Amino acid sequence: MSGTEFRPSIHGWAFQNRFRYPASMLGLSVPVSPAFGLCGGMCWSALDRYHAERLPTALDAPSPGEPLYEELLQRQLNALASNGWRRVHEWQARPDVSSRFRRNDIGTATLAEYRRLRRLLDSGEPALLHLVRMAGPFANPTENQQVLAWSYLENRTAGHVRISVYDPNRPGDDKVYVELALHREDGRVALRQSSGEPLRGFFVVEYDRPRPLKFRATRPSSRCRASSTYTLSSPG
Repeated sequence: MSGTEFRPSIHGWAFQNRFRYPASMLGLSVPVSPAFGLCGGMCWSALDRYHAERLPTALDAPSPGEPLYEELLQRQLNALASNGWRRVHEWQARPDVSSRFRRNDIGTATLAEYRRLRRLLDSGEPALLHLVRMAGPFANPTENQQVLAWSYLENRTAGHVRISVYDPNRPGDDKVYVELALHREDGRVALRQSSGEPLRGFFVVEYDRPRPLKFRATRPSSRCRASSTYTLSSPG
């Protein structure tokens, strides 16, 4: 297994993603699905703390007006910025199978996103995934979901990869995963989620904050022992 040190049971929020609010807060006119809630905000706020080497401490879900609620909402908006809804609609509109003359199916796009995700996880970087469950450009985009990928296990012999994810709808569960076939069957790329929801594809949402610089102290060489200082070097 390759991936990061992130674990939902340690670095994720202890409360469940159950938030209701007007769709207008997300710039939508359709109702926000209860399963959508503030999933992206919960993922990114947990990732913010992970990078800062802090743990989420709140045990209960915050209420509107509380600082943590406002933070989750703002991070949700951040996760959907840069034409987020337009991208979701574009992915919903992708066919399951490509046409004879154009390979534009959702499976092909997801395999490309997986390669991008693999590079991030190999570098130790958890990544936000937008899971696409719905089909058609006019389907409610909040019927899809956002999760945080933190590791993967690729089985080339069996032809599939299992991606471990933090799912805010299942707090504390380190065993939730997304499984992706690496080969086509009948022109399709098969996907499934361990929790049973339908799944057509996913794309990576780029993290929007700079990673904090981390330094390590190294002892001076023998020729510099007269000095009591340490040199700081970047871990690379």
